[in-house]
Amino acid sequence: ISQFADLDAVLDFAYDAKISGKYLDAVDAYEGAIEKYENDPYLPFLFIDLGNVHKAQGEYNAAIDVYEKAVNMPNIQKDLNILRSFEENIDYLKALKIVLRKHKAEHKPFGEIDEAILKEVEGSLNK
Repeated sequence: ISQFADLDAVLDFAYDAKISGKYLDAVDAYEGAIEKYENDPYLPFLFIDLGNVHKAQGEYNAAIDVYEKAVNMPNIQKDLNILRSFEENIDYLKALKIVLRKHKAEHKPFGEIDEAILKEVEGSLNK
């Protein structure tokens, strides 16, 4: 992370890594940025982006861990709307894991999940 001039450079690198399938590089960049820029107003979006990288790989436990770390960050706890959004994402991912397990697709990348399964997850949350 030290080779980047600023947060924008880190974000550009992480985005390029993600779209080219270099997920480990993207994860490293986002994790480094979270550590280095923990007081930056963009911090919540770093957590969101990192969680999305994990979801793109079907790593739902890792995404949940990222969001749980986010809800414990003082800067995120100050904004109740953002805090609530992370909590809702955690609940959604936990429900998603249950439904994916039922369909024997626990590690299916998020972008490849059938619409019917996503609707089933939504239905389970609305009960």
